[in-house]
Amino acid sequence: MKMFLTRLGINSKMVITGDPTQIDLPASEKSGLLEAIQVTKNMSQTKQIKFSSDDV
Repeated sequence: MKMFLTRLGINSKMVITGDPTQIDLPASEKSGLLEAIQVTKNMSQTKQIKFSSDDV
């Protein structure tokens, strides 16, 4: 995830999809998805859309 996010070019766009409730990493390992959500949540250049069961 870090390599993907840090190599985005100027005027590029990217979409990352994932479900934090379905991460199956061992407890000792950090999730790149969760870290990306935290790091980008207050960046004006990024948007986060969270769906609920009402959207299904």
